[in-house]
Amino acid sequence: MQSDEGVAEHDPKGALELLKHESNVRSQSYNRVFGQWALQDPLEAAAALEQLPSPSHRNAAILALSTIWTEDDPLATLQWSDDATWLIGSEKRTLMRQIWMLFLAIG
Repeated sequence: MQSDEGVAEHDPKGALELLKHESNVRSQSYNRVFGQWALQDPLEAAAALEQLPSPSHRNAAILALSTIWTEDDPLATLQWSDDATWLIGSEKRTLMRQIWMLFLAIG
């Protein structure tokens, strides 16, 4: 497989599809894909994130998406986190902590 970094840069949706068919995928790969996707279309990335079955991969994607999106549009990221009712427990806490830390840093 071409590196996930190279595919993600030009086609994050395609990179995610490639990752779905790989075994032993590391969370870092999801971080790269969703980081690139957040640069291009954060709402689409957020919708795709919801479909990730693995909690560790989902957390990596949440961190990447929230980091990029908060730097660009912190209020939109906060609104998305409020609307993301599928996020519960540690995922919701991880997201909120990340958003607030970034929000205060760019303050």
